[in-house]
Amino acid sequence: MYKQTNVDAYAIALFELAKEQNIIKNIHDILVVLMQNIKNDDSFITYLTSYESSKEDKYKYLDQIFNEFDFNNLLTNFFKVIVENNSARSIKTIIGAFLKLSNEHLKIRYGKITTAFELSEAKLNEIKTKLEEKYQFNIVLEHEIDPSLIAGFRIKIESLIIENSFNLTLDKIQNSIMKKEV
Repeated sequence: MYKQTNVDAYAIALFELAKEQNIIKNIHDILVVLMQNIKNDDSFITYLTSYESSKEDKYKYLDQIFNEFDFNNLLTNFFKVIVENNSARSIKTIIGAFLKLSNEHLKIRYGKITTAFELSEAKLNEIKTKLEEKYQFNIVLEHEIDPSLIAGFRIKIESLIIENSFNLTLDKIQNSIMKKEV
């Protein structure tokens, strides 16, 4: 029989329990790493959804994985409930929903900085710090190189775009010339 999983309910339950115990940041950090690992290799989900392993074996597997990270067993027990309810296929979606809640609570925003050349870690951290001071959010920046920018940078954080590039300057000059011709 088909059973629909309410991923939001799982995510909200974990979020509220983590909030109660004042460990949202800890759980958030663990789940960010877990999500990255799942994206690269879904063997975690494959094992938890396998019919070849008993639930007890899956519980032992979860104990082994989270033993060193999960100081109060919240995540271990959370994933055991997911396995018990045969909802392991929805783990990525559940984690995504939790991270959305925790990002909002922790005031974390994700952004991308695009430059024509490689930036040092120190320079990236300096830019990140200035953005955090200005916008009052914790910002996680991904760096991308785009040689077509020629010089300058483009920063995109959600709907906010900050651009100071040679291409932008050329576009402005071109638009100015076009207006004068018309």
